[in-house]
Amino acid sequence: MRASGYAKIEHEFYQEEPYAVDALVAVEPPIPSGVHDPCCGEGTIPKRLRRHGIGAVGSDLVRRWDDMLGKGDFRDLVPFWRPKIIISNPPFSQWKDLVDIGFQAGAERICLLLPIQRLEGITAYSWYRQGKLARFWAPSRRIRIWPGSAPPEKRKGGSTTYAWFVFEAAHNATSWQGGWLPLPEELTHG
Repeated sequence: MRASGYAKIEHEFYQEEPYAVDALVAVEPPIPSGVHDPCCGEGTIPKRLRRHGIGAVGSDLVRRWDDMLGKGDFRDLVPFWRPKIIISNPPFSQWKDLVDIGFQAGAERICLLLPIQRLEGITAYSWYRQGKLARFWAPSRRIRIWPGSAPPEKRKGGSTTYAWFVFEAAHNATSWQGGWLPLPEELTHG
């Protein structure tokens, strides 16, 4: 068992609650259509973005959603599709690879839902000094993430706090802006 209370899941398949996507849309500068989630799982991020009128597609290593654009590793699919915007809840052990590959493939903005402690440590400090982190959106209430295969009655939040990390290709500063994500009742749903 991990600190979250869940055993590690094959392919690091963890599902975010829809609120996380709605909250990002509420605070992030306008998100144009053409979003790609290369680690889409069951498609929560593309589905929620579409509800907000934002064209979005998803792909993943394993087909768990019938409406996926493609099946495969993001290391192959992102360079092939060359998305301008990536929004994803990636495998936490591979998020830096996704940022690097995304920018190499021409992405302009990459929004990742990650454990908040990804800001901590000497290694993180030196990596963030590259200056691509433009914004950081902290939760005003805990965002729940659970193993993607968990039945609804077993979906709980765990003890980890997650936040949205927004990287931009054009951002060159070692500082970033930030703010709070709205509470669920403050959101208008599309």
